[in-house]
Amino acid sequence: MFSMCYPDIQLFPNAYLGQLCNIMKISSFMHIILGVMMLMASFTDGFLTIIAGLILYCASRSMFWCTALIYLLIGLMQFLSAIYFAGDLYSQALYSNTAISYVYIVALLQLPLYLVSLYYCFLAYREMKAIFIEGNVGSGYEPIGNPPPQQPQRRYFDGQGYRLS
Repeated sequence: MFSMCYPDIQLFPNAYLGQLCNIMKISSFMHIILGVMMLMASFTDGFLTIIAGLILYCASRSMFWCTALIYLLIGLMQFLSAIYFAGDLYSQALYSNTAISYVYIVALLQLPLYLVSLYYCFLAYREMKAIFIEGNVGSGYEPIGNPPPQQPQRRYFDGQGYRLS
């Protein structure tokens, strides 16, 4: 039952997925570094950034589409939070003369990182899902195994019919 949910695939089924997984590993390490920087300013944001980086690393190592989907959801929430912080920074810069805080600088660093990691994780998700479906269904559209024989169907309206006059 577990093997149906978590397929056994080779190390890198194709070179394209290998490149995507390497980019995701680099991005996951950058997430962890940024998460440690965020821990100094906001514990919950830093902790969630570290968790997102670890999930991204697990997705790149396991090459399992469900883990990539989980990262896409968590990463999208973090990306929207970073957009909120960037908008808040912009509104503070317009109406006050206070100094920019450390939290906002780290949030601005998160924006390009999340854009890149979400993009490449989505590409890897598509590739992993395609490999998963191809492994379960086969390379064609016909189902695995012997399909049941088709019963001959009765053909209606083939006879001479009746004519009403």
